[in-house]
Amino acid sequence: MKTLIIFALSSLLIGFGAHGQGLCAQVFNVSSAKFDSIPRLNLKQQFVGEENGVFIETSSGMFGRGQRAQRIFMKTRYLTTEELKMTAATVGPSGKLISRFENSLDFIFIVNTTGEMHVYPLSSNQSGFTRLKHSSLAQGQPVLMAGEISLNRDGTIFSVSNKSGHYQPSSSHLNMFLKSYFSPEILARIKVVDESRRF
Repeated sequence: MKTLIIFALSSLLIGFGAHGQGLCAQVFNVSSAKFDSIPRLNLKQQFVGEENGVFIETSSGMFGRGQRAQRIFMKTRYLTTEELKMTAATVGPSGKLISRFENSLDFIFIVNTTGEMHVYPLSSNQSGFTRLKHSSLAQGQPVLMAGEISLNRDGTIFSVSNKSGHYQPSSSHLNMFLKSYFSPEILARIKVVDESRRF
């Protein structure tokens, strides 16, 4: 699994060349001042230490209807600093998500505490507990937001959710983040999906 992720990300970095470097420059120059009023989301306690492996208690139905709660061992790989550069993304003035994953429409995403967005395609993820998590993109550190993004065919953002079991953003946190991160024009076109009832 680790080898496949590294290979996929490395291929993307080579393929995008100067464009990818320019994208990183755009994202990593984002000012964090506008986000000072947004509370930071910490990794939930049951996942602390997951990079080394932890036992967690799953809820009933977590893996589908009729599935019982269980105690399982989970180990999550955190991306390296170099790998994170390949997952950098930003939102253009028209509401288009700009990233290296131009052929994907559905992503997990995080926005770290300095306003940098990182995304990874859901379609590239493995199922269950071997896939990349939101904490993989944040290296287990606090975030401003974590969830999922879906795009229209033209690359503009269709929906944003707060679906993240690792950080569990509330409804109010989601709305506060959206108003701070997106312009009113872009936000008016985005479908907001509140998944906090799952937590």
